[in-house]
Amino acid sequence: MKSIVLLGSFTHQKTYTLSNEIQSFQMANESTCIGGPMMDIATEFANLSFETHCLIKMGNDIESLECKDQLDSQGIFTQAISTNTPMPSELIVVTPSNQYTILSSSSVTSFLPTDQVPFVSFDHCDYGLLHEFNEDFLLRLFSKTPKVKWIMNHGFPNANLLKYLHGIILNETEFRKHSKGFSKEMMSQMLINAGVKWIVILSDRDVFVYNEDYEEFTFPSNHPIGIHNPLRQSFIAQLINTLYEHNSIKQAVESCLSLTPVNDN
Repeated sequence: MKSIVLLGSFTHQKTYTLSNEIQSFQMANESTCIGGPMMDIATEFANLSFETHCLIKMGNDIESLECKDQLDSQGIFTQAISTNTPMPSELIVVTPSNQYTILSSSSVTSFLPTDQVPFVSFDHCDYGLLHEFNEDFLLRLFSKTPKVKWIMNHGFPNANLLKYLHGIILNETEFRKHSKGFSKEMMSQMLINAGVKWIVILSDRDVFVYNEDYEEFTFPSNHPIGIHNPLRQSFIAQLINTLYEHNSIKQAVESCLSLTPVNDN
């Protein structure tokens, strides 16, 4: 059976979607999501028949407990590291070309090396997806789960940890934050040199792929998967699901998008 472990936290997200860059908030389409991307992507994997495990750094409020109960009811194996804080909140503005986090209340801290994590409950998983940058915790995580193919979502850690990563998924904004001014091609080459197997960079118009053979590909996309959270979570789940059929990240992305690359260098 396909299996994955997801690391993260619940968030309370309020999103304003604007039809153009100058539209006022009063005219925006407003939506609220309790649980945030963690809820979305866990559900996506469960719907794809994955044995899904979630390791959650979780607040002590009613909303957090309700999110955990909802995942449990879907047959998702949820392990909670509790903190004496409420669920973090985010205000997100989405335009046709960008997504901005205007306000973020990060009351739940990242994972710590002292957290009592039940590694044995998920060390058998095929894949792991995480958004975590505490170096001491990551070293402990990777040492305890050597069989898991870890994929970093939203960024990448310091150079000494890159050898433990199977893949990296970013959008263009996240790439610019971490790339120190290097081009996609140059930074991807350095990441591959450090031990990463592949890099995927999402935008509102295409998907950039760089593999361990130092090949780059760009696939057009009909949807803004780089700036729209639900679409991004769905794409990531489909991508990892497709990796069971294709050893090549190029073929997996191509299969997900059902398109031919526009650049093949």
